[in-house]
This record gives sequence, C-alpha cells and structure tokens, in this order.
Amino acid sequence: VMFGSGLYPGFAAFYAGTNAESVTQVSDLLTAECKRLADKGLDKEEFDAAKAKVLFSYSSLMSNNEALLFNAALEEFYGNGCDHPWHTPGIIRKLTLKQVNAVYKKYFSNVKGVYVSAGAHAPKTETT
Repeated sequence: VMFGSGLYPGFAAFYAGTNAESVTQVSDLLTAECKRLADKGLDKEEFDAAKAKVLFSYSSLMSNNEALLFNAALEEFYGNGCDHPWHTPGIIRKLTLKQVNAVYKKYFSNVKGVYVSAGAHAPKTETT
C-alpha cells in the first residue's frame, strides 16, 4: 500500500511483485483483501501498526525540505492551508479504528480496480 500526497487525493494503490505465472492469483488476493477491508475493516493490531507506520513515514517527510515544501504547496492548493503538514500528525493520532473502518466500508465496497502487469510474459492489462 502506498501512502503519500500527490496531485490526486483519495486513491489507494496496492503493489505486489510476482512472477508471470502468479499474476492471476495475486490479483485475486488483492481483490479479496479489498473485500475483507470493506466487510470487516482492520482489527486493532492492524490499525495500530498502520498508524505507527504512517506516523513514522510522515516524520521522514517532515525532515525532507523538498517534500515538505511540495506537500505544503499541495495542501494550500487543496484549500487546507500551507501549514497543514504540521497539523497532519496530530490528525492521524486522533483517528479511531471505527472512523478508519467506516472509510474502508464506504470506499472499498463495490470497488473497481485497475490491474497492471509488466514484464516479459505479463498478461494483458485488466480493468475490473
């Protein structure tokens, strides 16, 4: 799963490295995981680990002047104010498991995905 700011807020990206023979199996596993998140959400252990990972990654971003400036500009563009990157860790810390699981349920139910395979023997790109 990728976490980061960009020009298009609100996407989820999953990445898996595999061999050509396993592409369909991996695609099915990713689809099943999206369904699990929509139906059941994260458990407390997964939520705590994800929150710690996001906060750690964000602390790295805050120590990189170029990334900080880029994110401050994007936050201003989004209407959040250029000081939003300094408020984000506090916002993340206040998130609850119930809130996060409600978002998974809302956005991962009836999810449409784009699967892209690359490599010498990759099957055709599939959209579902």
